[in-house]
Amino acid sequence: MLYRSEVWGGCTKDGETSNKEKYFENHKTSLLELKFLKRILQVRRNTATVAVRGELARHPMGIYTITSSMKYYHHILNFEPTKLVVDSLTESIDR
Repeated sequence: MLYRSEVWGGCTKDGETSNKEKYFENHKTSLLELKFLKRILQVRRNTATVAVRGELARHPMGIYTITSSMKYYHHILNFEPTKLVVDSLTESIDR
């Protein structure tokens, strides 16, 4: 479910980066994961999310996507300045 999250994980639907916690908790991938976790534990759908995640020692998927994005950003910074990826990153930052 996190395939290429280093690319898509850095932005919200409308491109804003504020209030990521709420966005990632309500993102389709997080909701699907939560549904799967509740099915594994065989609990009701209205069971508290915190209890389910705590029982399985899982963090919201948004944490993993942000971490992956930060690692990828750091990886890009170590590229040669002539690479196309570096040009596209600097172009997107300038906007």
